[in-house]
Amino acid sequence: MRVMINAPIPHLGMVDRFNQHLVLVHLLEGKYLDFYRKQREKGAYIILDNGVVETGTPQVDEKKIELLRPQEVVAPDYLFDAKRTYVESREFALWVKKRFPDIKVMCVPQGETPREYIECLDRFIQAPWCDVIGLGKAASLALTPREIRPRYPSEFFVLAGRHRALTYIMEEAKVPMTKVGVSIPVHILGLCHPRELPVYNCFPQVRTVDTSWCFRVIQREKVTDFHRKLNPKQLKKAERLLEYLEMKSQEVGR
Repeated sequence: MRVMINAPIPHLGMVDRFNQHLVLVHLLEGKYLDFYRKQREKGAYIILDNGVVETGTPQVDEKKIELLRPQEVVAPDYLFDAKRTYVESREFALWVKKRFPDIKVMCVPQGETPREYIECLDRFIQAPWCDVIGLGKAASLALTPREIRPRYPSEFFVLAGRHRALTYIMEEAKVPMTKVGVSIPVHILGLCHPRELPVYNCFPQVRTVDTSWCFRVIQREKVTDFHRKLNPKQLKKAERLLEYLEMKSQEVGR
């Protein structure tokens, strides 16, 4: 399991040594674009996110794929809307496979109810054009009956929802023989805290995880501000948290 660190634009140098990155499509310009282009040229593995969490709508298009030439892109998804998510992901994936045949497609299941979510997940697993499953934080909400969903889900609630989805993938999903290995690879979209890592590491399907945790906690924000520059004291603290995150990821990787 590999960890991808999402750093604010003023501090991209802190993740220069990593060889895998999740790139936020809505930031794809200027210094941010130049940095990840150079990472791609150095051979780093690049996933281009779809921008839905940050902007509310999918932002990936041909121009942005051409700009970066990532090895993997995230298909469109719509919160709680299984039908639209599946239909638009299928259209997007078939277009990508035709226009950029070497690029993998990650699909992010959605659903208004636990049943809808699992059905959407299963359809993606069966689809020959879906290479990777992305499990976002919204999985925990979709997999919880509406009447008991929390307004502000805690990290433990998010972990529990993803655990349920991963258990389904491992134990119940009918994985086609065309998929690589015993099951389809999974990416965890947005790690809440490093203490989640040992749980995800129990599942062989979990290939990669991305997070901005070591910057978000310093900013004391629910969502990371990727334009904000830390002061020297904050920067030292972020560096220590980044080292801690690396140490935890190495521990679970043993």
